[in-house]
Amino acid sequence: MRNSFLCFIGIFMLFDDILSRIKNSTDLNTLTAVADFVGSTQAHLSRKKKKNEFSAEWAFKISQHYNLSTDWIMTGKQNDMSIEHSIVKDIDVWLSDLTVAKNEPWRLLAFESDFKELFPRFKQWKEKKSEQPESDKDGLSKVV
Repeated sequence: MRNSFLCFIGIFMLFDDILSRIKNSTDLNTLTAVADFVGSTQAHLSRKKKKNEFSAEWAFKISQHYNLSTDWIMTGKQNDMSIEHSIVKDIDVWLSDLTVAKNEPWRLLAFESDFKELFPRFKQWKEKKSEQPESDKDGLSKVV
């Protein structure tokens, strides 16, 4: 029923495609490894595979641990978050090139200072985060 609805709205999920994306992007190379990771059994996943049903809960758990998009795992399509992740990765590589390859470690401090000035909300978030007890620093707090 659920897959029928998803097909109706234009999202067709194939268990094999989902499993393939997971295998290619993680160290979960077998159905048994995926089952163990999501807290299930290989037999249960095999039954779900025959029904072509892959739980969004499983996809979410995998996405959180492996820093993947749940949407991408389920559909193979990137959402808007992929743009943000791409930008973050580009900045990380660029800073690495500047600080390591060109042996200019001071550029990292200059970048952080400039970034805080350009984005005051980031500066506020960072200050609040540094004031939090260590147990609250899960990255889920929001500064509005």
